[in-house]
Amino acid sequence: MPAAKKTTLQIVLKAINLTAAPFALVQRSLVSLKNAGVAAFAAIGGAITRMGTTLLSLAGPMAAIQSIRLGAAFEEDIAKIGTLGKEARDRLGEFRVELERIAVTSGTPLDDLAEALFNMISAGVSASDAIKTLEEANRLAVAGSANLAQSVFALTKVMSAYGLGVEEARSVSEKLFATQVIGQTTVEEVASNLAKVTSVAAALKVPLDQLATAFGDITKVASNSEEAAVSLRSALVGLQKPSSDLELVMGELGLNIENLFHDGRTLGDVFSLITKKSKELGLPLAKVVGNVRAFVAVATLGQDEGKRFAAALGNFTNATGDLDVSLELLEATTTRTLGRMREFMKVLATRVAAPWMRELNKQLEGTSSNLDEARIRAEIFGLEILKWAKQASPFIDFLT
Repeated sequence: MPAAKKTTLQIVLKAINLTAAPFALVQRSLVSLKNAGVAAFAAIGGAITRMGTTLLSLAGPMAAIQSIRLGAAFEEDIAKIGTLGKEARDRLGEFRVELERIAVTSGTPLDDLAEALFNMISAGVSASDAIKTLEEANRLAVAGSANLAQSVFALTKVMSAYGLGVEEARSVSEKLFATQVIGQTTVEEVASNLAKVTSVAAALKVPLDQLATAFGDITKVASNSEEAAVSLRSALVGLQKPSSDLELVMGELGLNIENLFHDGRTLGDVFSLITKKSKELGLPLAKVVGNVRAFVAVATLGQDEGKRFAAALGNFTNATGDLDVSLELLEATTTRTLGRMREFMKVLATRVAAPWMRELNKQLEGTSSNLDEARIRAEIFGLEILKWAKQASPFIDFLT
């Protein structure tokens, strides 16, 4: 028995001796693997740190490049406005400052404002009145969440048709906003369609308040504001160039193109009188109107002996103050706040770019005279790059 125990002990000791070295090797391998992992992560961390440092070092030049790009675009927009005549050129400095101010206070993009100003002056608005008119059009666009170009179009069309000066720009923009309120439509719809009616309405001396009220009220009855504009315009053209039946009715009423709105008569009164007299004469209203497209407007405006129109006119008057309320609400939104911040940074960027542009122009003044030398230098630089590429070719092949 003792001999057997000795033999077993010897076997165990021998096994331990035989396995000690392999286990030690495995342990050392695991430690090495751990150390390699730590080193790898450290290397990655270092790479990230170096990358961060690189990105930070690039931030300045990238910001400068972006500033130059924005500045160049704005300078081009301003220069384009200067092509519209001497008065515009003389005010370029003023235009630049005012456009920046409107952009920062409203959040409307600088390029949109510059384009709108260009279109406004192109359409005949004097350069001296352009900024004030643009500012009111922008207030209308912001309050109504509308496109600035359409607001500019509507405001200038109405003011031009009615011969209104820049001092009336705010009043007109408030009336355009009130039109969308009573019409339960949008500023963009009003801007796109009311302008189709203004010329004939102004020729008939229809007061702007009444025109806007009529358009808004008819819009609620018609399927959309475009149809409302078509119907209202057709009705007004009918008054301007009456059919034989309408001429008879108007003659019976003592109405003509010159006295339609005398004695405080409104559009509602005019069409109410025509509707009533047509019935008295036994003439179908549709025949008197003469144009089927005008019927919706005539029937709506003359409804209930003109009382409907009188009520709508009262609602319109009450709504003329809604633009300021809506503007205050919209300006408090996150979107507008971020927009103002964006434009503020853009203005700073354009100012940062200004000295860069002046220096670049100075450096480029002699470019044409030194062009031959520049070409030669560029070719030499190209040859140097080619030489480097050929030398690096074996190394690149090895890597790939």
